Amino acid sequence: MSERRNLHAVEAGRPRERAASRAAAARRSVPENRFTKVIQQIREFRPKLRWKPLQHLLIDSHVWDYTTRRRGYEPKLIFCHPDLLREIPAASLYYRRLAGISLKDAMKRCHRIGALEKEALSAEAGEKTAEEVAKLYNTILCAVIKDTMRHRVSRQLQIA
Repeated sequence: MSERRNLHAVEAGRPRERAASRAAAARRSVPENRFTKVIQQIREFRPKLRWKPLQHLLIDSHVWDYTTRRRGYEPKLIFCHPDLLREIPAASLYYRRLAGISLKDAMKRCHRIGALEKEALSAEAGEKTAEEVAKLYNTILCAVIKDTMRHRVSRQLQIA
């Protein structure tokens, strides 16, 4: 009887192991060289991007000031712009990873993200999707950065 219980305990632990291995496989599913190429394309993107008004792209002004002015980051490396997505649809992969969401979760919010990343959308659908996707990523990225800012402040107050 105790052997059966032990067997069931072992069986119960396996789904976690399988889930962990599936998650690891998902991370490996996008070849790193493709990701590196996308980052390089974003860095080399030269057209001037109109970021203002920030609200139109769902970018929090406090987060914008913190990342661009105080920390000195180039905006296109932190925030997603629809014009950049239209030119480099695979850039969605970079911003999605930066936001820390899987393709599956992103597609729950905008079902055309997969097609955008595969560059399989018509020009008109691509326009609308790029705008929608940029706003989605910016909302998530701003929330993450804002939380990080709060954490830094509270940590500094604890040290002082």
